[in-house]
Amino acid sequence: MGVDCVTPGKAHYEWLVLYIYSPLWMSVMGVIILCELYVYFEAVHYVVLGLALATTGIVLPLLFPCPCEQALPWSQRHWVHANIWIAILSFMGNHFLTHYFYRVLHCRYHVPTAGGRYTVNDVPVSMHLLTHAYFSTYFVFGNVLFRRIRKAVPSPVVWLGIVPVVAFVTASLETLSVVSFPLYSYPDLSTMLTYGSSFYSLFLGSCYIMFPRVSAAWPLSRTAIEALGTSMLIFLLYDLWRLNMPPLSPDLLPASAVPSPDCSGCHAPPPY
Repeated sequence: MGVDCVTPGKAHYEWLVLYIYSPLWMSVMGVIILCELYVYFEAVHYVVLGLALATTGIVLPLLFPCPCEQALPWSQRHWVHANIWIAILSFMGNHFLTHYFYRVLHCRYHVPTAGGRYTVNDVPVSMHLLTHAYFSTYFVFGNVLFRRIRKAVPSPVVWLGIVPVVAFVTASLETLSVVSFPLYSYPDLSTMLTYGSSFYSLFLGSCYIMFPRVSAAWPLSRTAIEALGTSMLIFLLYDLWRLNMPPLSPDLLPASAVPSPDCSGCHAPPPY
């Protein structure tokens, strides 16, 4: 089944994500950030928020099922495959790839974690959960957008040329959306909008290409394998960047990230 084949279940899932799920979670996050409600949050509040927004993406298809899928087993419903794929990318991205953001971009989370109790591999649990909402919107929007582009201009060269542009714009918009959120730090806004967005676009661009492949006709095991394969592709791209691209200027880094003069011969720690 081709990537541009839209089954009723797929169309229904995309409608739920774009017109109900995305406005809902964006509104919640917008109110919390703009009204600075986060100053009252403790670690458990962030986890509850993340859990609520992540599970909403699963509850909505249950509350508003596609009529054409109601008679099908769970393993043949598109929203199940899509959520499994997104959940795996969310976990892999947070558990492993966030450390490239720590190492390459010198970004850090500062949300309360109750002394590390609510972290997994030095990443707040709330971020693992919130990522599911963000990625659901990004990947479904990208799926719909690129399907229309391929239909209008059936040239793979044009499509593949537009993917990095859309990925870069998405990364930049996410950076701008959290600019007033003080619990996520980075060296410099202009650097994040250029160097950082280029780095993040490797992740998003890979997902924009691979997510449209997800099909309810697959066994669930294949969906999981495809998601793990996509994660490995991003892992390789990030490590190639780390090894070959020039690092950020020391003038932009926090003092703790700049190596001392007598440490020039030290081995750099791994990025994970």
